[in-house]
Amino acid sequence: DADRLYRLQRIINMDGEQAYDGPVMNMPVPVAMLNDLHEVEHAVVIEYDIAETDVIRNDVNYKEKMTIADSTFFDMFGFNIVQGDKNMLGVASSLFLSESAAKRIFDNTPPVGQTLQFKNGGSTVTVAGVFKDLPDNSHLELDMVLSLQTKRQNWGNIDVGWWMGQDYFTGYVKLRPGVKPEEVEAKLPAMLDKYYDVK
Repeated sequence: DADRLYRLQRIINMDGEQAYDGPVMNMPVPVAMLNDLHEVEHAVVIEYDIAETDVIRNDVNYKEKMTIADSTFFDMFGFNIVQGDKNMLGVASSLFLSESAAKRIFDNTPPVGQTLQFKNGGSTVTVAGVFKDLPDNSHLELDMVLSLQTKRQNWGNIDVGWWMGQDYFTGYVKLRPGVKPEEVEAKLPAMLDKYYDVK
């Protein structure tokens, strides 16, 4: 469905000049589009910065590229889950590993159900599944996906409360068959006015 997938772009104008043009935005935007616009079939939000993250198993530190993603992430991009249940991405403290990361960290030990500890902060997560390594031509370079529910568990109602500030997310939408992106763009100003003071 690549022809129906779009990454959201935000353009900010201040004092008559363009101050920003890029994919970083507030966390609730994609889900609001899904709820308010019939043209949108699926939506997902991930943290913008796919950063190297330290995880520890048996006192050994591993550096893996991780994002934090909403529960529809695997469905949106057609990821192939080779172990575990993709629905666990909707459960707090659930972590998914690429096949390569699972091999590096666990060798021949079955990873699903095992726990890892983050070096910074020391919180523990459970490996809920393993996905097939992403192809080299993907713009998503990652080996770990952490459930966004983990953030909701720790920070409260981020869906409503994070329209202002906390803008370090990226959004993707899948449009319904036959819908042109221009049709959706035309409805965005009114939708934004509904949720916050754009000015």
